[in-house]
Amino acid sequence: MKIRLSKELERTVEVLRGVLRRVSDLNKALEPIESSLSAVDFAESGIYVLGMSAGVVCFPTALIEGDPMKPILDDARSRNAKMPSIVEADDPEESRSTCERVVRMLKREIWNQREVILKPSYVLVVRWDYMFEDLENSETVIVGKRYVSGSKDGLRRLTKQLRRIGFSIIEDSGQYGGGPMTFQLIQEFSKSGSLLVVQLTFSHAAARDEAKIFAMLEMLSSFQVQSHDRYHS
Repeated sequence: MKIRLSKELERTVEVLRGVLRRVSDLNKALEPIESSLSAVDFAESGIYVLGMSAGVVCFPTALIEGDPMKPILDDARSRNAKMPSIVEADDPEESRSTCERVVRMLKREIWNQREVILKPSYVLVVRWDYMFEDLENSETVIVGKRYVSGSKDGLRRLTKQLRRIGFSIIEDSGQYGGGPMTFQLIQEFSKSGSLLVVQLTFSHAAARDEAKIFAMLEMLSSFQVQSHDRYHS
């Protein structure tokens, strides 16, 4: 009786193992479908525009009425200007749901095997704020250093290019050091090669300077980060 029961248990265990293998295979098969559906899901509360560079720029507040960067981004698209891939949202708090949707969309691009799409080498989170008069007058961009991951050399080259455009650059590990979206992106992608992830916060004057924002978008359309010399989150 005991031998018979033991054999029955062994068969049950083997059946369960087979079920687990099938479920695992099913999950793998469904991952591409889930990633594709996430793009549709995000379209309900945000905009994703595929650009021409190996990089993505997230604007968490671009869809809020009165955002100074929104008309510039719209104008750039209407002119078919050179741009990186753009993610726009209407979530200044960078809620968990928005961050998760952005992550799923970026996973879809990073894992994408189609040759027509360049896998991102950088992801920037771009915000703006009203700042002290001196920072407004100098059209300041604050580079977040609380949450940053990827190539140190890439970040140095990025800030150098922003200075060339005419922005004043300072660094901050506090209020402008990086928010929930930057943190979530780093959690997901810090091991993905040299992917540079950092938050840039523009003063209001800098954010509404159309010529400089256009120049930045054009610069980012060809900006590339190399695979070495990494930050660690």
